[in-house]
Amino acid sequence: MGACTMSIALTHPDAKIRIEDLADGRRRVTVVPQKHTYIPRASCETSYPLNLIQLILDIKGPEYLCDEIARTEDPEYVHRDLETYLLAYFDRVDLTIRECSISVAVAAHRP
Repeated sequence: MGACTMSIALTHPDAKIRIEDLADGRRRVTVVPQKHTYIPRASCETSYPLNLIQLILDIKGPEYLCDEIARTEDPEYVHRDLETYLLAYFDRVDLTIRECSISVAVAAHRP
């Protein structure tokens, strides 16, 4: 993670959103709720411009701002969640076999 160079705030009635510019050209987004609210992910790093972050905030709200950003900006985010949920039902060996079977099936259906 890069060192912070500048910080701005976005306004929302339910949370404070702090956006810090990082030295590597990315931004760190941090959501601090104003009330007891479940936030699946309270911070994330992104290369998104400020107007896109604001648009996501307007559409998803502060609760799912970083969750939505992380789905495209953090390649491991969805993978970790999916793996966690699937391991509740399958052991790791069975899951690996199923992943291989799905990969083969998907590859076989490509034109």
